[in-house]
Amino acid sequence: MLDGLTHAVTDDEFLRGIRLKEGRYHSLCGHEVLIHSCLAPADRSCPTCRELVNASARVAVRRR
Repeated sequence: MLDGLTHAVTDDEFLRGIRLKEGRYHSLCGHEVLIHSCLAPADRSCPTCRELVNASARVAVRRR
């Protein structure tokens, strides 16, 4: 589904998508990202993905 947002996909999910050769990846928020949508810049980032990435970064900083 094309929504014009930039979504965050983990490395593991990206590798899974490559392995399955489907061209589909699931973002952190659960949105299905199609590979062709990665080729065009989006208008803005997904607020849910952005918050999940930021939360993950905060946890990583605390663990140091």
